[in-house]
Amino acid sequence: MIILNLGLLLMGIGIGIFIANILVYNLNVTEDVAFPGTIFLMAGLSLFTGFFLTKKLNKDA
Repeated sequence: MIILNLGLLLMGIGIGIFIANILVYNLNVTEDVAFPGTIFLMAGLSLFTGFFLTKKLNKDA
């Protein structure tokens, strides 16, 4: 379960960096706002997803 949550967290951070780059270069959002905001948002969403996946896996077992 730790590996699942850690993997999802790292994927969320990577997607957050990717989206932040899109915001900075295409929509001219300030880097100081775009990077922390999207990284924390996507990391939170990935941990939330990991919680529900873990709950589902524990229920099935």
